[in-house]
Order: sequence, then structure tokens, then C-alpha cells
Amino acid sequence: MLALTLIATAYLAEDLLLAIVHAGDNSLDVAGIALFATTVIFILIYGNLVYLVTRIGYFVRRAGHRPPAFEDVIRAHWDEAEPIAVLVPSYKEDVRTRAWPCSWRPAGCRER
Repeated sequence: MLALTLIATAYLAEDLLLAIVHAGDNSLDVAGIALFATTVIFILIYGNLVYLVTRIGYFVRRAGHRPPAFEDVIRAHWDEAEPIAVLVPSYKEDVRTRAWPCSWRPAGCRER
């Protein structure tokens, strides 16, 4: 995809340069508009190229990455791990308690 983008950019640059040259000195307005359009198009192409290069870098890094075994991670970090608390909601709560934070619940869940 990167090679295709570079080839298309080269052809576009050639066509736009020929359009500016053929506009001649008689029409500076046409040359100015063509130059502005060229600038905008090449900024967009630059963004596309940056995106494609970063995607290639991602796949290269991902291909070389080997995650450690789960047992090795547990063995290395078990002593320094902090305890955690898991909050499980109670479904037998008082109606007033459930209805209090009504702003975060979707409209379909509200009691009428």
C-alpha cells in the first residue's frame, strides 16, 4: 500500500506540475489555485504516509514480541502485588438506594 501511494503521488506531482507550467505567466490565478490545491493534497498524502509507516512499525514490533509465560509473571510480581477489592452489587437493596443516582442510569432502566 505504501508503494502504491508513493507511485500515485509521483504521477500526481507530475500532472500538477505540468498543469502549473501550461497555465503560463498569463494566468497567475490558475497557477495560484493549482498551487494551493497541490499543497492541500500533499498535506493529506503526507498524513497517509505517516499512518502507513506507523502501521508497518506496529506489525514489525508485534512480530518480534513474545509475551512471557503466565507463571513467570506471577512468580516475578506475586510478592509486590497489592490486594484488590471486588464490589458486587446487591439486588436486594432498598428502592430509595437504587433510585438515588438516577443520572447515570439509562432512561429505559428507570422506574416509573
